[in-house]
Amino acid sequence: MKRALILAIGLALAAPIAAGTAFAQGDVHHDKQDIHKDKRDIRHDKRDIKADKRDIKKDRQDIAHDRRDRARDQAALRRDLRTGNGAAAAAERQDIAKDNRDIARDKREITADKRDVQKNRRDIQSDRRDINRDGADLRKDKQ
Repeated sequence: MKRALILAIGLALAAPIAAGTAFAQGDVHHDKQDIHKDKRDIRHDKRDIKADKRDIKKDRQDIAHDRRDRARDQAALRRDLRTGNGAAAAAERQDIAKDNRDIARDKREITADKRDVQKNRRDIQSDRRDINRDGADLRKDKQ
Protein backbone atom coordinates (compact mmCIF):
# COMPACT_ATOMS: atom_id res chain seq x y z
CA MET A 1 0.00 0.00 0.00
CA LYS A 2 2.80 2.39 0.93
CA ARG A 3 4.62 1.54 -2.27
CA ALA A 4 1.55 2.25 -4.37
CA LEU A 5 1.02 5.53 -2.55
CA ILE A 6 4.65 6.58 -3.01
CA LEU A 7 4.52 5.55 -6.67
CA ALA A 8 1.33 7.57 -7.20
CA ILE A 9 2.83 10.63 -5.51
CA GLY A 10 6.03 10.24 -7.56
CA LEU A 11 4.07 10.03 -10.80
CA ALA A 12 1.97 13.01 -9.81
CA LEU A 13 5.12 15.05 -9.24
CA ALA A 14 6.95 13.77 -12.33
CA ALA A 15 4.08 14.31 -14.78
CA PRO A 16 4.23 18.15 -14.81
CA ILE A 17 8.00 18.07 -15.25
CA ALA A 18 7.72 15.68 -18.21
CA ALA A 19 4.90 17.71 -19.71
CA GLY A 20 6.93 20.92 -19.38
CA THR A 21 9.83 19.30 -21.23
CA ALA A 22 7.53 18.09 -23.99
CA PHE A 23 6.05 21.57 -24.41
CA ALA A 24 9.53 23.08 -24.53
CA GLN A 25 10.60 20.65 -27.26
CA GLY A 26 7.47 21.45 -29.22
CA ASP A 27 8.24 25.15 -28.85
CA VAL A 28 11.78 24.62 -30.18
CA HIS A 29 10.37 22.77 -33.18
CA HIS A 30 7.84 25.55 -33.74
CA ASP A 31 10.57 28.23 -33.58
CA LYS A 32 12.69 26.34 -36.13
CA GLN A 33 9.71 26.11 -38.47
CA ASP A 34 9.03 29.83 -38.04
CA ILE A 35 12.64 30.67 -38.88
CA HIS A 36 12.50 28.48 -41.99
CA LYS A 37 9.23 30.11 -43.13
CA ASP A 38 10.58 33.61 -42.50
CA LYS A 39 13.74 32.87 -44.53
CA ARG A 40 11.59 31.52 -47.36
CA ASP A 41 9.42 34.66 -47.21
CA ILE A 42 12.54 36.82 -47.46
CA ARG A 43 13.68 34.92 -50.56
CA HIS A 44 10.26 35.34 -52.17
CA ASP A 45 10.12 39.04 -51.28
CA LYS A 46 13.57 39.61 -52.81
CA ARG A 47 12.45 37.82 -55.98
CA ASP A 48 9.32 40.01 -56.10
CA ILE A 49 11.43 43.17 -55.65
CA LYS A 50 13.64 42.12 -58.55
CA ALA A 51 10.60 41.50 -60.78
CA ASP A 52 9.03 44.85 -59.78
CA LYS A 53 12.26 46.71 -60.59
CA ARG A 54 12.37 44.98 -63.96
CA ASP A 55 8.76 46.08 -64.57
CA ILE A 56 9.62 49.67 -63.58
CA LYS A 57 12.52 49.70 -66.06
CA LYS A 58 10.28 48.37 -68.85
CA ASP A 59 7.54 50.92 -68.03
CA ARG A 60 10.08 53.75 -68.18
CA GLN A 61 11.22 52.50 -71.57
CA ASP A 62 7.59 52.37 -72.71
CA ILE A 63 7.06 55.95 -71.54
CA ALA A 64 10.11 57.12 -73.49
CA HIS A 65 8.85 55.30 -76.59
CA ASP A 66 5.35 56.78 -76.22
CA ARG A 67 6.78 60.27 -75.79
CA ARG A 68 8.78 59.87 -79.02
CA ASP A 69 5.60 58.69 -80.78
CA ARG A 70 3.69 61.65 -79.38
CA ALA A 71 6.36 64.09 -80.59
CA ARG A 72 6.23 62.57 -84.11
CA ASP A 73 2.43 62.73 -84.07
CA GLN A 74 2.48 66.36 -82.92
CA ALA A 75 4.88 67.25 -85.74
CA ALA A 76 2.62 65.45 -88.22
CA LEU A 77 -0.42 67.27 -86.75
CA ARG A 78 1.24 70.65 -87.25
CA ARG A 79 2.15 69.69 -90.83
CA ASP A 80 -1.41 68.53 -91.54
CA LEU A 81 -2.87 71.72 -90.08
CA ARG A 82 -0.49 73.84 -92.22
CA THR A 83 -1.46 71.98 -95.39
CA GLY A 84 -5.17 72.04 -94.51
CA ASN A 85 -5.59 68.26 -94.35
CA GLY A 86 -8.37 68.07 -91.70
CA ALA A 87 -8.97 64.31 -91.87
CA ALA A 88 -5.29 63.52 -91.29
CA ALA A 89 -5.18 66.12 -88.47
CA ALA A 90 -8.13 64.40 -86.75
CA ALA A 91 -6.34 61.03 -86.99
CA GLU A 92 -3.17 62.55 -85.54
CA ARG A 93 -5.16 64.03 -82.64
CA GLN A 94 -6.51 60.55 -81.88
CA ASP A 95 -2.98 59.13 -81.98
CA ILE A 96 -1.76 61.85 -79.61
CA ALA A 97 -4.64 61.15 -77.20
CA LYS A 98 -3.84 57.41 -77.31
CA ASP A 99 -0.15 58.11 -76.61
CA ASN A 100 -1.12 60.35 -73.67
CA ARG A 101 -3.33 57.57 -72.24
CA ASP A 102 -0.49 55.06 -72.65
CA ILE A 103 1.93 57.39 -70.84
CA ALA A 104 -0.54 57.92 -67.98
CA ARG A 105 -1.13 54.15 -67.69
CA ASP A 106 2.62 53.44 -67.60
CA LYS A 107 3.09 56.09 -64.89
CA ARG A 108 0.35 54.46 -62.79
CA GLU A 109 2.03 51.09 -63.23
CA ILE A 110 5.36 52.55 -62.09
CA THR A 111 3.67 53.98 -59.00
CA ALA A 112 2.07 50.61 -58.21
CA ASP A 113 5.38 48.76 -58.71
CA LYS A 114 7.19 51.23 -56.43
CA ARG A 115 4.51 50.67 -53.80
CA ASP A 116 5.00 46.89 -54.13
CA VAL A 117 8.77 47.28 -53.71
CA GLN A 118 8.27 49.30 -50.51
CA LYS A 119 5.79 46.72 -49.17
CA ASN A 120 8.20 43.87 -49.89
CA ARG A 121 11.04 45.75 -48.18
CA ARG A 122 8.87 46.23 -45.09
CA ASP A 123 8.01 42.51 -45.18
CA ILE A 124 11.70 41.63 -45.33
CA GLN A 125 12.41 43.84 -42.29
CA SER A 126 9.54 42.23 -40.40
CA ASP A 127 10.72 38.71 -41.31
CA ARG A 128 14.26 39.53 -40.19
CA ARG A 129 12.94 40.78 -36.85
CA ASP A 130 10.93 37.56 -36.49
CA ILE A 131 14.01 35.46 -37.27
CA ASN A 132 16.04 37.31 -34.65
CA ARG A 133 13.26 36.92 -32.07
CA ASP A 134 12.79 33.20 -32.80
CA GLY A 135 16.57 32.65 -32.76
CA ALA A 136 16.76 34.33 -29.35
CA ASP A 137 13.91 32.09 -28.15
CA LEU A 138 15.80 29.01 -29.39
CA ARG A 139 18.99 30.06 -27.60
CA LYS A 140 17.02 30.74 -24.42
CA ASP A 141 15.28 27.34 -24.64
CA LYS A 142 18.61 25.52 -25.06
CA GLN A 143 20.00 26.99 -21.84
